[in-house]
Amino acid sequence: MNHNVYRAVITILLSGIGFLTLQQLNAHSHYGSEQPGGFKRIIRGKAVINHVFPTKSNYYSAGTANGKCYFYAANPRDIIVLDSNFDAGILELPKDSAIERFSYAYKARLYSEGMEFYAINKASIYCVDMNTLNISKINVPRNYSRIIRISPNSYIVKGFDSLYRSQQLYKLTVGQGYQRLSKAILPEAGDIGFATDGNLFYDSISHQVIYVFLNCNQVLHLDTSLNILYRKSTVDTVSNPKIIAKKLLNKDNKAFYSYTKPTEYVNYTCCLHRGILYVNSLLKADNENINDFRENSVIDVYAVKNGKYLSSFYLPKYMHEGVKSIEVLDDKILATYQNAIISFSLAKPNYP
Repeated sequence: MNHNVYRAVITILLSGIGFLTLQQLNAHSHYGSEQPGGFKRIIRGKAVINHVFPTKSNYYSAGTANGKCYFYAANPRDIIVLDSNFDAGILELPKDSAIERFSYAYKARLYSEGMEFYAINKASIYCVDMNTLNISKINVPRNYSRIIRISPNSYIVKGFDSLYRSQQLYKLTVGQGYQRLSKAILPEAGDIGFATDGNLFYDSISHQVIYVFLNCNQVLHLDTSLNILYRKSTVDTVSNPKIIAKKLLNKDNKAFYSYTKPTEYVNYTCCLHRGILYVNSLLKADNENINDFRENSVIDVYAVKNGKYLSSFYLPKYMHEGVKSIEVLDDKILATYQNAIISFSLAKPNYP
């Protein structure tokens, strides 16, 4: 997702009931808020720009491996690789008709031995071996919107239920399908997952699955069997999503879901690095200067082991645009913007 005002319309084939369109508004048509929110931040200052790498299109972070950070663009074959010195390389993936038919809202995630691609219009995971560039496919029971690998043969998936009315968290074992859940983890609002949209992470240090809601301050900490360890919240006070989405019919009498009014994002892009969760919040704290908030993207920092809020810092906006994605590499934080990837020095206090 990015900060431009546009609508991403993704069409997914639903078995037996034709087509359904999931219409998602992006972050700056989902407004943040400058209104008093009843919370304060510990601001540790502004990150310092080290390097600016101009790009011809918008890129998003796919993750880090072996001292390098990988970024993907609208064309799934177009991968930029940057090391901590900002030396750049281009990795061109082989042509694959399935990958090239991804909706432009697809995502990519890097692992030590390869990169995985997924999109809401595909009930599959596409895996690229980074040594041979061979592409393999893992089938998923149903379409899904979020996924994270927790072992070579298992994943946590935020995917559609069997009726495609809501989305839920599932554990996927390759070749065995979804693990049956004893109870629903995410609230089932019947809006195909709008209200429960979020970012999904796996912390290999604590072996926790982390789910950060985008539209409210909820953060779920789970074990790898999807038992809830504890519920935490981000530093703000928005405990319930301010979102209204409903099922509508288009002129061809086909169903789609859409927001009925612009909604406010609470948390936007996030990343997890060595037990620390970095969350880009779109809400102003009561003790923040309004110009500081408008001229920067604020990053809130949390300890994964206990969910404790630690502090916040600013990433300066670039050409009046906020960050699209963030990734930590060594002592730097890399952020993608409209037509640029920027490296910042990351001051790391001794977090408890």
